[in-house]
Parts: sequence; structure tokens; C-alpha cells
Amino acid sequence: MEMSSHHVYADVNQASLGDGVIQPITIDGGVTSSDVIGNLVAFESIDFADGSSNLVDAAIASTTVGQLGNSTSSGEGYGTPSSVITDAFVGQSVTKYGRTTGSTDGKVDVINANVNVNYGEDDGVAFFTGQVVIKGKKGRALSGGGDSGSLIVSNDGSNPVALLFAGSSQTPTIGSPIGAVLTALSTPTRVLAIDGDTSSPPPGGPLSRILHVRYQKRSELSVIK
Repeated sequence: MEMSSHHVYADVNQASLGDGVIQPITIDGGVTSSDVIGNLVAFESIDFADGSSNLVDAAIASTTVGQLGNSTSSGEGYGTPSSVITDAFVGQSVTKYGRTTGSTDGKVDVINANVNVNYGEDDGVAFFTGQVVIKGKKGRALSGGGDSGSLIVSNDGSNPVALLFAGSSQTPTIGSPIGAVLTALSTPTRVLAIDGDTSSPPPGGPLSRILHVRYQKRSELSVIK
């Protein structure tokens, strides 16, 4: 399976389970009839109601390692992520490899953050709790429009930290903690784990491997300060 943001795969609560997922995306020349890599398997709905809160912006689609691999592009990015996830902490050095801005480094600025995220005129603003806020290094933003769904990993060990879903060149990047993402998308019969580089995969229940996503389709969401 492949993991990405909800607003990438599930079109902000508009998609249905089983819908096809294509790569490359249409704006990058993808054609639905020939570029389907899988189908939408699960997503966590986004709640826009007043007084509601959200924990993750995440979804998974069916695919195979043979179709997409489980590493960033050869010679770029951080290689293969570890299967061992880690909790974010303030000051942690992280990196990501995304469709738009490629490989960028950052530092965790805030954990357990509460943020309002604007999904545009058609959908409105959603409130998220427990998020990871990351600032880019050397004056460069960590992410840009189209990087949603990128896996954010630690610089030391490439341990998955968060799933990128909001931010821009003018605002910090927001990621949902990877542990919360895996929990939200798991079921009693489908326990998700990162398919990465490790000899000891996480224990507990039947595992469904998920691949970190490399290419996304929507512009980045804006964070309301």
C-alpha cells in the first residue's frame, strides 16, 4: 500500500473507497486510463464542523513495492526510511523528499501544536490538534505546494516522524505524527507499518506494508496563523 495525505487521495471527503489513484498525476501528464497505480483503501475523514478537531490528514491506496519501490529516488533524498518510527521532539533535525521541492532539511519547532488549516473556499477551515510544526533550515522552507504526503524522517537514522500535509514557502510545515497516522488507518485486521530498512519490523498483529509517497497532486494547504 501507499500512504499519502487525505486531501491528496480522498479529495477532502469527496472520494469513495475503491476509487483509482494515478501516478504521475494529471497536472504532471498522468492519464487515468493508463496510469492507475492502485485504489483508495482507507482514509481519515476531515471534520470541518465548529468545535470539532482532527488528528491526521492521511489516506492509503493499494499498490505494490514492485510498482513504486520503497525508497526515495536514486541519488536523491534520504534513501530508504527505517521501519522504526520515532516521536518528534523540539529541536529534532529532520528531512523530507517531496514532489515539488525535492530534498529539504528542517528542525522541529513545536510539538503537540493546535493549528487551523484552510482547505480553500469550497471546504473551509479545519482544526487540528497534536501536530508537529517544522521550520526549514538555512532560510529555505521545508515544503511547497504539491509536497503533501511526503514522509518526514529524522536526519539520524531516517526514522519516520510525521506525514506532511500543510505549509508553504511563507509558513512553517505541518505534519501529522506518524504514530497517529498509522493508528488512524489501521483496523483490527490491518495493522499498518512502514515498509523500510530494518531487520526487526514493529511487532503486533498482521502487518500491511505501506510505502511512503513520492509524488502528490494538490497545492499545499495554507496554515492560518
